[in-house]
Order: sequence, then C-alpha cells, then structure tokens
Amino acid sequence: MPITRSWARWRRLQYIIDRLKQDKYAFLIMEFPFPICPLTGIPTLGNASTVPTGSQQVLYSFKPIGQAIFSLGQAIKLKLDVERKQLVPRPDLAGLCREAAENNQSPFLITGELFARPLYNTPDTFEEKQDHFLKFLYQKGGREHKRRDIFVYNDFPLAYTGSAKEFFELIESLLAEELISCIDPGADLNSWPFGIRGEYYSVLLTREGKQKAKELLEGPPPSSPAQPTTITPISLSTLHPAVQQAAGSRFASAHYADAISATCTALDKAVAAKAQRLDLNGKQLMDVAFTPKNPLVRLSPNDNEQTGFMLLYQGVMQAIRNHYAHNLTEVPAARALEWLGFISALFYKLDESTAPSDNITKDN
Repeated sequence: MPITRSWARWRRLQYIIDRLKQDKYAFLIMEFPFPICPLTGIPTLGNASTVPTGSQQVLYSFKPIGQAIFSLGQAIKLKLDVERKQLVPRPDLAGLCREAAENNQSPFLITGELFARPLYNTPDTFEEKQDHFLKFLYQKGGREHKRRDIFVYNDFPLAYTGSAKEFFELIESLLAEELISCIDPGADLNSWPFGIRGEYYSVLLTREGKQKAKELLEGPPPSSPAQPTTITPISLSTLHPAVQQAAGSRFASAHYADAISATCTALDKAVAAKAQRLDLNGKQLMDVAFTPKNPLVRLSPNDNEQTGFMLLYQGVMQAIRNHYAHNLTEVPAARALEWLGFISALFYKLDESTAPSDNITKDN
C-alpha cells in the first residue's frame, strides 16, 4: 500500500510538472476555475470546470450557460477581473451559449474582441426577452403540447435575462397574461428564498401562448385583400423558422458566413427528409428529389418551372453552401441577410411542395 501511494504521488507530481512546462497559464486556469461565472456573474459554487483544449483555448462548462470556448488570453483576463471584482457580466453572450447548447451546436469561441463589443439581434428589452422565451418553448416541444420543467437559477439565460430575479418576473408576467401555465406549487411566494420562486414544473404554452409564439415566428395571419399591405423590412425574425433556428445564434454573434453555411445544411436535410432519401445530400440529392421526370418532391405542375426550381436548389448547394463552408472570410451582415432571405424562400417553397402520390396533372 505505501508503494502504491508513493507511486500515485509521483505520477501526480510528474503531471503537474509536465503541465507547467507546456503552459503554466492554461494549467492554472484548469486547476483553479472561475469562482464567479464570467458570463452570468453568479457564483459557480464549484460546479463549473475549465479545461485547456490546445491552440491556446479553454473550454468552460457551467450548467446555466452550457459551454463556451475562451481564448486563453481572454480567460486569464476574465479570471483577473473576477479576482479584482471588475467583472461586467454579459447576459447576451450567456444566452447565446445556452441557446447553442439547447440546439446541440458547438460551443462559441469568445475572444477579447467579441467580449468587448455589444451584440446585435439579441433580446434586449423585457418584452423582447418574453417573446424570445415564448418562441423557445414553442420550438422545444410547446407546439406539440409538451411540458418542460424550468429551474429559475439554472435556466435564466434561456430568455437572455441578466439574473434569476428578472427571469422569475418574466415567467410570472407570462403566467399573469395566461400565455403559459404550470403546476400550482401550493406555496406563497414569501416562503421562497428572497421571494423568488425557484422551480416551475410542467410549464406549458396555453392556446393563446402558442398562437402568439407562432405569430412571432411566422408573422401574423395575412390581412384582408381590401386592406393596404405594409412592406416589412427584412430581418432574421421575418424569415422561415428553420432559418432562424439554424442561423439565429450565429448571426447574432456576427458569424455571418457560418450562419449562411449552417442554413444551407439545414435546407439540405429538410429536402432529404421530404424526399425520404437520407442517404443523399448536396447536388445529387437535389437532382433525384426535383428531377422533372418522376420527381420525389413536386414543386410545380409545370416541368419547365420544376427544372428551374431544381437548379435553384442545386445552386444553393454548389455555389452558396460550398463557398461559405470552405471560405469563412467575413461577409457583411446585410449581404448575409440577403442570402438567408433567399434560402428562406426555398424553405417556404419546400413547405408548399407535394409528393408524386398527389397525382398532379402536368401543365406543359
């Protein structure tokens, strides 16, 4: 037993020496993680971890935000800010990281430049945060009448709120407006610590909540033809829900090329699902799915139009996706939004498509 313990101590000492030789700062970050979350500003209470990943980067994990990757220099600066009590939390970045985790996306790389500047297209006002949370519930099962337990102290980044208190007030407001419902806790709020209810079990969108979330995602029902129509400026919130899902967090963090590439991939998967050909992708999938002769997915009863649409979908895969997947040179936000609008139109066209079994009469 003494020999075993000595061997274990020697191995531990050797590990420490090796780590210090490789990167003393990365080692210190790993061994002494953040006592305060640098994104939310709340105590981690030993529940956060920091792991060097190589290439001068650190993977930070904390349940409220999911995961984030910090450049080593930024991680060291944030650690010093915490120790000096100079940390300024970033609820917008916390919300983006949590949103990526909920969508099973890769963690965001947070550099000093990204941390120093404000983000756009993220919820800012209390009303915007309410709307975002309604859309989140709708997309994560609320549409199918699924329930979800909400834990205020862990889940407040879901709504981009800056604290558990603000998230609690947001949920109480939605309950008061009867946009959501939950199991009655049977306890007065004064019985909860600090007067903040910590858990909401079986949270469910009401009929009104579903309707509002759907309108936020898809826009209000079309107005009467007799009424003048208003031209709405294009923005991410006006695009197809699948585009918002694929590009939302990437666009908000100014990763515009990645947002375009991810949206093209989402379209590719949507066509594969519609055509029931999950074994194909890219141009080959578009050829098989939309060929005018015996198409798996009929976009138009006219063969010439069918061919035109096929070429558009092929172009997305060959020109747009390939370009932005292999060339991540930054693209202006306005241009990225134009490409996303084009892809959004193809998503809506796919929604309107029919299968061959519908026996569409060709109009040559």
